[in-house]
Amino acid sequence: MAAEDTDEFQKELIGLFVQEAREWLQSIHVALDELQQGPSPERHTKLIHTISTRIREDRAQRVPNLDKLQKNARRVQELEATLHAERQAATQLVEQMTELEQTLAAEREKNKVLAVRAHETESASQKIHEFETSLQMAQERNNLLAKRMVETEQGAEQATKRFDEMARKLGEIAGLASQLGSGKRRP
Repeated sequence: MAAEDTDEFQKELIGLFVQEAREWLQSIHVALDELQQGPSPERHTKLIHTISTRIREDRAQRVPNLDKLQKNARRVQELEATLHAERQAATQLVEQMTELEQTLAAEREKNKVLAVRAHETESASQKIHEFETSLQMAQERNNLLAKRMVETEQGAEQATKRFDEMARKLGEIAGLASQLGSGKRRP
């Protein structure tokens, strides 16, 4: 409740008290008017008693009502303070929720970036795997070629040795043939 509502409430209560007081005063004035006309002693006593009773009742009724009114006014103020505190707490919660939503949106954005990077990393990993497979195949081919080269070199070395051996034997044969040819011509 705002301060204006409290003021309106208090004005309304005061208005009710004023109306009730007017009614009491009106009945007291009627009784006084009748007293001024000189009623019978019995009626006179009854009117005095009515006026006294009305005045006492009015006072008796006003005091508890005033206490109730004061208690209610304090309670209204307490409720207003509580409401104000609750509104501030709600405002703070809204601000915190807004901050959390912004943080969550930022985290979602980071997650999107990380997902893209993870996809790129996965793609790169796949390419690395393909490259490693190609590299392994190339190494196997190189090993095979190296083995063939070693075999070819060994074959060439053996062929060279055989050729040298053949050349040496041909040299010997030529030497023997030359000796044989020179021995046939001498006779």
